[in-house]
Amino acid sequence: MHARLIALLPSKLAGVGLLLAGTIAYVAVQLWRGRDAIAVPAAPWDGMVPAWPWLAWPYLAQLAIFGLPTWWIDERQRMARHLAGWVAIVGVSLLVFILVPTAVVRPPADGPAWQFIQGYDTTANAFPSLHAACAVYAVLQARLLRNWPAWATPVAWAWTALVFVACLGLRQHTTWDLAAGAALAVAVHRWTLRP
Repeated sequence: MHARLIALLPSKLAGVGLLLAGTIAYVAVQLWRGRDAIAVPAAPWDGMVPAWPWLAWPYLAQLAIFGLPTWWIDERQRMARHLAGWVAIVGVSLLVFILVPTAVVRPPADGPAWQFIQGYDTTANAFPSLHAACAVYAVLQARLLRNWPAWATPVAWAWTALVFVACLGLRQHTTWDLAAGAALAVAVHRWTLRP
């Protein structure tokens, strides 16, 4: 296990750098284009998920978990394609955020974790959902890994479902945002499998 974690360490650290750069770019685009954001209409079923403050924890924890497949990879070509996929997801999302900034109408936050989320993650950059794209991409990529435990895939999909529920319950995204993020993840994942 230890050998797997330190394999290709420079590439894994480069992945951390990409994450930081993507986060900075995401915040910059929010500040730049957020005022011009148009509201994404909620789907009729979005309100079926109650606004639960405890959903702030899986929403935040997802940010740490989606990088796990990156640390599991120990093959150079797989790593290069995997990181290229992350760059593609963030690049496409940022381009959409710049060209067509979108927002979700949110209720006032209830509880410190939810208030923290609303403080750093404004209503802009809703479509496509980067939370959905990152969660789905991570699971699809994890399934390609050597020695990935069979039990881990259903657990990862259940976690992804919880992330989707958190996005809806915290009113950070609509179903449309989540569907677009998931579709982006699937498309990029398939692109990383090209010969």
